[in-house]
Amino acid sequence: MLTVEQAEIVTALQVQSKIEPSLTCLVWQKLQEQNPHFFHVYNYYLRLKDHATAFNYLVEQQALIHNELNAPGASNSDVALVGGTSSSNNARKVVEIDVARP
Repeated sequence: MLTVEQAEIVTALQVQSKIEPSLTCLVWQKLQEQNPHFFHVYNYYLRLKDHATAFNYLVEQQALIHNELNAPGASNSDVALVGGTSSSNNARKVVEIDVARP
């Protein structure tokens, strides 16, 4: 499933196909009215994608902090990464989402 925000679709159609944003918004609104269940799930996937992106960012930031704390001459304070490990080699994106499946 393609999971992009409505605003991105409106912009892409305007730039690539010269379709007026008002027309795209009108069609989008009608599609939402005719397919409420689809858009409920679609909006859920958008929120889930945003949460996964934010989570991955935080894991990366935690790894950076961990690396700074364990750099030569730094304090020996230990910061555990997700999964209970403190090795910077294990710092990775923890959440990967396949939004192609419902």
